[in-house]
Amino acid sequence: MLKIKDHYGRLDVLVNNAGGQYIAAARDITNKGFEAVIRNNLIGSWQMTRAAADHFMFENGGSIVFVTAISTRTALTGFAHTVAARAGVTGLMKTLAAEWGEYRIRLNCVAPGTIKTEALGRYPISPEKWHELNRSVLNRMGAAEDVAGTIIFLASRLGSFITGEDVYVDGEKPCTWATTPAT
Repeated sequence: MLKIKDHYGRLDVLVNNAGGQYIAAARDITNKGFEAVIRNNLIGSWQMTRAAADHFMFENGGSIVFVTAISTRTALTGFAHTVAARAGVTGLMKTLAAEWGEYRIRLNCVAPGTIKTEALGRYPISPEKWHELNRSVLNRMGAAEDVAGTIIFLASRLGSFITGEDVYVDGEKPCTWATTPAT
């Protein structure tokens, strides 16, 4: 943070995109593995957020966007460790949004669904199988640009009256039952 302060003088936006996980049934995740994911995804996000707020944003305001996952809307089997961490990040974001609004600090989460990236290819499931398992109503997988555009919106003046929100970038309707005709 000191290098940022020395070089730029201020920090207006922090994107917390810490993420690290692996596919494993919950019964196969060791305590050490679980703790490593919590440490990286949740504690790392807290540490970056706190440092940005302390060094820049308590004085000048700003926007903090966390990249989480759709796990707050649906189960992600095989990812119990990261679901726990990212749910913690979402709770942290909502609490800090309420507490830090008076400092003009806005905090939001972007929760991507299945996004076709290089990282997706590292899992033992093909991107095509991911798409089949996670078919969106838009009938396509998300792209990195879909997530990036949402982050840019939330961090910009266009999103300046949005705080404490989870924004899902998954191509799904939030409530499929809402489209069922009333009887």
